[in-house]
Amino acid sequence: MAQSVQIKGRVIVYTVLGCPSCVAAKNKLVRLGVPYVEVNLDDYDSQEMQTLVNRTGKRSMPQIFFNDIFVGGYDDLATLTKDELQVLVDEVIHNAAPPSAPAVPCMGAMTMASSLTEHRERDPYAFVVEDLTSSGLIQTHRRGIRLYRKSFVAEEFVQWLSLNEKYSYDHHEARAVGEELLRRKFIHRLTREGDHNQFRADAILYRLLDDEEWEALNAGPVSLNIPREAVELSKSLQVLMKKIYAQYVSSDGKTVDYLGIARDPNFKVVESVAYELQRARLETLSREETMAFFINIYNCIVIHWNARMGSPAGLLSRSKFFFKARYILGGELYSLGDIENGILRANSKCWYWPFKPFSKGDPRLMCAVLDTDPRVHFALVCGARSCPAICCYTSEAIDKQLDMATEAFLQGHDACRVDVVNKVVTLSRIFKWYKEDFGASKAQLIQWTYHHMGPGEKRQLLWNLLEEGTFEVTYMKYDWTSNGRV
Repeated sequence: MAQSVQIKGRVIVYTVLGCPSCVAAKNKLVRLGVPYVEVNLDDYDSQEMQTLVNRTGKRSMPQIFFNDIFVGGYDDLATLTKDELQVLVDEVIHNAAPPSAPAVPCMGAMTMASSLTEHRERDPYAFVVEDLTSSGLIQTHRRGIRLYRKSFVAEEFVQWLSLNEKYSYDHHEARAVGEELLRRKFIHRLTREGDHNQFRADAILYRLLDDEEWEALNAGPVSLNIPREAVELSKSLQVLMKKIYAQYVSSDGKTVDYLGIARDPNFKVVESVAYELQRARLETLSREETMAFFINIYNCIVIHWNARMGSPAGLLSRSKFFFKARYILGGELYSLGDIENGILRANSKCWYWPFKPFSKGDPRLMCAVLDTDPRVHFALVCGARSCPAICCYTSEAIDKQLDMATEAFLQGHDACRVDVVNKVVTLSRIFKWYKEDFGASKAQLIQWTYHHMGPGEKRQLLWNLLEEGTFEVTYMKYDWTSNGRV
């Protein structure tokens, strides 16, 4: 069933944007050679979703029909036997869709949440920030042999504020204002010792975030509006990026039209939301929220860089890319490497850099997960052709989505190949670079791969090799060519 077949009937796949299991289902149908019609419910009003729920009793996606035969979701499709699949394929090959089959709905109006660009309320402490810039307190200060440009001394700030007739603050109130400026990410501490969330009214140096000369894709004058929670901003980005992925990412999630994205008005809105991330509040994120937020941000940074700066050309440019492609998040600077290895891999060393991303006392450690989840490697897309498919992730379904992303990747020929005759398993080079995440031995590595692979012939072949206990593991060459659509 590998070659595309001619059908009289109709296969409908109901999907939503950024859904890894939807991508996996469509890929499986492509491998079967079965043409399908995709009905993306994000393009229609809520009535279409309700009609589907009334018919199937399910709200999860995808949902798949062969004519009027309801198959279910991706798991249901993947667990069908060859004979069961053949019955379904024969049904749509030989029979037109009956009146009882779901019809393809008329295209509804696509909407974009206006709240993403609505006017934000000005932060009540913005006036202190504006006055501080012209106070004369911001100077170059020396600590040991190091110079800190555009910095101010905490105790001088408290004294200035308490003596300023405009505010009429006493010493305690002035210190409380400093604490608020720190909490609201207007300022940050320049030395790492102690609790970086605590404002110390002594000789400690601070700097306005606006005065940092960081090279970041979302750098620029700091917003004086009330900072938004990271979860709120993450959901705003999900709405936008799902729309962009739907239009500019191939159906298998593997190639991206970066030039098209750069010209799209929605991407202008993405950049404005990314700008607000400078002062986003990250400290309250749960484990699930952290995973979804930073995976989505990583992929957004890659899209942002390729759309604005162009794809890295050559191995040297690619290696620098992991350090230079950065966002300011919650008052700190995060590169792609910081996000992958510092946050999502629990501050671990990586194959291209011999040190941990964050040293002791680094405030970014606050966001790092406690344990590495190897599945994140199949959700992060650095813009190379050998990368996994790109999707959006939500905190509510992060574990299910990571399972689906991992399964979809492992099903591909450029992720895992099994040579039964020579007893060789060939894996993506990701497994070699991050081998400590998957297991201490080749047996553990193949066991992990087996347990995270979807049902099918390849999985059975892996099991047979594990049973025999005699096999070799090799790794494919990684294709660093840009995944940009030509």
